[in-house]
Amino acid sequence: MFGRSRDPSPTAVLELGRLRLPSGVLVVTDMGLLDGWAAEGPPRPVADMSEDDERAAAGADDWELAGPDEERAAVIAHREIAGCSGGRFYDVPPAHAADLRAEIDEVLVGLDVEVVVLPGRISPHDRAVRAGDTLEREYYVHGVASVAVSGLPADRDLRVTACPTASEPDFFAEVTVHVADGDAVRRFRFGAVAVDHARVLFADVDALDSWQHDEPLDGNADVAFWGRDADQAAADLGAGRIADGSHGWSDLQLDDALVHHERVGVWMDDHPAAGLALDFRPHSHHYAVMRQIRERNVGAILLAGARMLGVGALGDGFFDLVADYDRDEALVALTLLLED
Repeated sequence: MFGRSRDPSPTAVLELGRLRLPSGVLVVTDMGLLDGWAAEGPPRPVADMSEDDERAAAGADDWELAGPDEERAAVIAHREIAGCSGGRFYDVPPAHAADLRAEIDEVLVGLDVEVVVLPGRISPHDRAVRAGDTLEREYYVHGVASVAVSGLPADRDLRVTACPTASEPDFFAEVTVHVADGDAVRRFRFGAVAVDHARVLFADVDALDSWQHDEPLDGNADVAFWGRDADQAAADLGAGRIADGSHGWSDLQLDDALVHHERVGVWMDDHPAAGLALDFRPHSHHYAVMRQIRERNVGAILLAGARMLGVGALGDGFFDLVADYDRDEALVALTLLLED
């Protein structure tokens, strides 16, 4: 079960906060993709999907390896075939089905196993719950990997710390969830978290069912823009400064915010060399965490009895979640490794 011995940790340790996981299942995921989360049914479309991708996702299937050799096949497929989660393949679009079946047949040749198309789509919630009990711990939504870990304490808070990188102190080298006291002597890789939005959320799987990613809780939104010619754009559009130092408008009714967002977009189209970035920020759960991350690289939120933490100060990429165990094989800590 166990891999190499634990490497020495960096000396600087920052206290980020505490988690509470009433379900006992931790999800570590790219927070920017949680608009795809669903408690039931298939994943929702995410913001950066094209219309073609949305159509493909709507017609996709979920597959499972079944047969006398299914356990062995699941281990091999996870190692050899991208996107395999505990013997399942989620969100398989019709256009890729034939190629994936051919790859499965090639990799699992000689094993008594077949591909079964599941009768209903599996929700992100159920994918995470199932993955938390598998050896690999990874699950996929729209082809993007997250990690789930089950069996964690549900009746107490878990301390979370981070170590900054040596070269860039404002960035984190690793983030650790402390599960129990003890001396860690072995480390095991649970899986990789794919990050495309420079932030992750450490979350309770059941609490995510109450997450509102884009829908404003108070009916309001902010509009922010920044970049080389932001001062000129602000003068032309009558925008002020908002809390994070960007130009824009805060606490607008949703309809008014959409109007201002469109006005900035038109200005950007008319000034393509202005070097502006534009952000629409509805007052959602995502917004509440991001507002804190912009100030101090970490944000906490209480939701459905859980306490969850969003962490910035990292780049994009694939980051391993590793588990540290003591000599009695008890779990001591979970660490997300954020640099090579």
